[in-house]
Amino acid sequence: MYTDEGHGGRGVEMADDWDGELRLIVRNLGDTINVDLQLNDRLVKSVNSFYNLADVNEPTLLFTIDLDRKVVGVFPLITYRTSNIYSQKYKKIHSIWFELPPDDWDAPTDHDSAIEFLKTYLPGGFVHDPTYGLGVTKEFRPIIHAIEEIEGVSRIVIGTKETTRHEHSIFYFRESDFFNLRTVFGRTTRRHQQESLMERNILAHNNVLHNVYPDKYRLTGQARFTSSSGGKMLRKRCFREKTGLPCSRPSWATPQLLQIAIRRNLCNCKRIWSW
Repeated sequence: MYTDEGHGGRGVEMADDWDGELRLIVRNLGDTINVDLQLNDRLVKSVNSFYNLADVNEPTLLFTIDLDRKVVGVFPLITYRTSNIYSQKYKKIHSIWFELPPDDWDAPTDHDSAIEFLKTYLPGGFVHDPTYGLGVTKEFRPIIHAIEEIEGVSRIVIGTKETTRHEHSIFYFRESDFFNLRTVFGRTTRRHQQESLMERNILAHNNVLHNVYPDKYRLTGQARFTSSSGGKMLRKRCFREKTGLPCSRPSWATPQLLQIAIRRNLCNCKRIWSW
C-alpha cells in the first residue's frame, strides 16, 4: 500500500512547446496518478554547469495518488541550487502518506489542477508549493528528525484508523496525534516569536532612540549591543532613577509583551509594568 516504488519517474517525453518554467506533469496510470516535478530549466542548467553534471533536466516523481485506497504519497525533494538537486529532501524519510476525503474530491489532470490539489488536500504543517519540494514546513522538521532516529524507517503514514507506532520501515501516526503535536508546535513557535519580538524591540529602542535622544528615551530592558563593547551583550540598568520616578514605559510595550517581560525578568523595576 505505502511503497516508495517509482520514485524518480524518469523517461517522460517533453512537449516541444515547454517554456522552461517549473511544471507538474500528470500521468494517469489507471488506478494510480503520478505527478512529476520538472524544475525551472535555467536553474537546473545553471546547477549542472556549476557542478559539472550532465546537462539534463528530467522530471522526478513528486507525489502519487492511489485512487482505489484514496491515499496520497508525497516524495519531498531538494529543489534549491545544489549538486543534490532533485534528490530526496530528508536523510532517511523517502515518502509521507496521508488519507484523502472518502468522497467528493477531484483528481488532478494537468499542471494547474495539480497545484490546486496540493493547496486543497495537503494537511496543515506541510509545504504546499512544489517550488520548495513539498514535505513538512521548517517548524515541524524536528518531527522528521526524531522519526529518522529509528533505524530502518523510510516512510511516514498519517491516518485516522492508525495507532501511532513503528512497524518495519513505516512510522504510523494517528491523525489526531499528529494534529495535537502540530498544535503544540505552533503554540511554542508563536510564544518564542513573541518573546523574540519583545527583545528585538528593546534592542531597537536602546540603540536607536536612546542613543540619539538619551534624555527623552530612557534605557530599558535587559541588555544591548554597542560598538564600543565589541559586540558584547551588556547589562543595563532598569530601575527608578535617583529622583524616585519609575522608568518610562516604551511605546511598544503592549500588555501581552509586558507579561512576557515580567515572566522572563527583563526588568528589575516592577513599577515599569504597573500602569
